[in-house]
Amino acid sequence: MQNWRVIALIKKKTRTKAPPEEALVYMGTSSHQVSICYKHAFREIFDDHACEDVLAIVMQKWKGHPECGKWLDVSKLDIPVVSGKNNIRAAFYKKEHILDSIVDFKKSN
Repeated sequence: MQNWRVIALIKKKTRTKAPPEEALVYMGTSSHQVSICYKHAFREIFDDHACEDVLAIVMQKWKGHPECGKWLDVSKLDIPVVSGKNNIRAAFYKKEHILDSIVDFKKSN
């Protein structure tokens, strides 16, 4: 049985005070397995735009019998960095900016 899961809490698009929506990220048989594999699964599910709506990542454990139990929050996990086009562009810009600064410094000396 898959006793562990990681869910993403996503803010709703509407302006209601309803609780955030849940999106299943990963399920597994142990907390160790889930805590290692959720980052890759998260990157497969969410792009950099959708990642902006994620409020939190929560690891949960099933408590009770399969037909009459409930999911209990165990811990909050880090929201993985999604390396989409915007992040790649930002890294490229930063690299070019640093190289320009080095060239300018060498010219001034």
